Amino acid sequence: MKKKILIISTGVLSAYLAQFLLKKNYHVFITTRKIKKKYINFFKLGIQSKVDFLKLDLLRPKSIENIMALINPDVIFYFAGQSSIVKSYINPEETINSNYVGCKNFLTILKNKNLKTKFVKANSGYIFSNLSEKPLSKSILAKPNSPYVSAQSKAFKLVNKFRKKKVNCYTAIFFNAESSLRPKNFFIKKACHFVKKNLFKKNKLKIGNINLTRDFGWAPELVKGAFYMTKLKPCNLIFASGQKVLLSSILDSIFKIKKLNYRNYIKIDKFFFRKNEIKNITCNINETIVKLKRFKWKPKIYGKKLTYKIYHNL
Repeated sequence: MKKKILIISTGVLSAYLAQFLLKKNYHVFITTRKIKKKYINFFKLGIQSKVDFLKLDLLRPKSIENIMALINPDVIFYFAGQSSIVKSYINPEETINSNYVGCKNFLTILKNKNLKTKFVKANSGYIFSNLSEKPLSKSILAKPNSPYVSAQSKAFKLVNKFRKKKVNCYTAIFFNAESSLRPKNFFIKKACHFVKKNLFKKNKLKIGNINLTRDFGWAPELVKGAFYMTKLKPCNLIFASGQKVLLSSILDSIFKIKKLNYRNYIKIDKFFFRKNEIKNITCNINETIVKLKRFKWKPKIYGKKLTYKIYHNL
């Protein structure tokens, strides 16, 4: 019989993970708050008809228990969660419910029913303060500076707590997981769309602080690592490119596709500046590469190669 994988969320990471798992002949189930005719991320990848969509209310333990009893999954990937820092200020309750409370409900059920199902919680690299200097095993949690970071930090501690209670739970820590499926309001996708659609002929690109350093990884590569992680003993691992890049350098590479100088086509708008913005967010992924060595996992798409892939797949 095919092994069963349950993915919580219909987001970008979920779609790419499902695509990868289908190629490995897994039976993939996707949970959603509402059953729809079209799930855009899965539709664009041509896999909507190849997975099973199930309605789930993360805040109702009984709803989770029913799903678990129905399919008895081998692995659960919890990719749900309101993921915008800006939106977390507008709706902090949804942020804590989706990122923390739903996760807690799953882990509690796994513990109480003594299930051996593996559980992977996606988390954000924004919760750490020194990953560029030290490996994850010696990292320090940052002081929460938004409802989003607060919720993610609570979830990270929660998974560690349940792991000590013998629940097979993992944390996959993602930084910026990029792809052409990302919404147009995300930095790289926004700039690529602006240049490719010739919007520079009419307007200027309004953006925030471009003197920031970030790690941009290729989403399809990162989710493969998260899958290979489940072949290890329960642990925490970082999934990113391991390469730091200035946002201004990203802009330069995108505009040069049409031989343009980005400085002539952008407008720095304070509206896009984030409260308590951290200037440099990068990470060391050597620990992940070593642990996944037998799977030959190592990021190959980043920098210019990443921006070109997004641009040409729009």
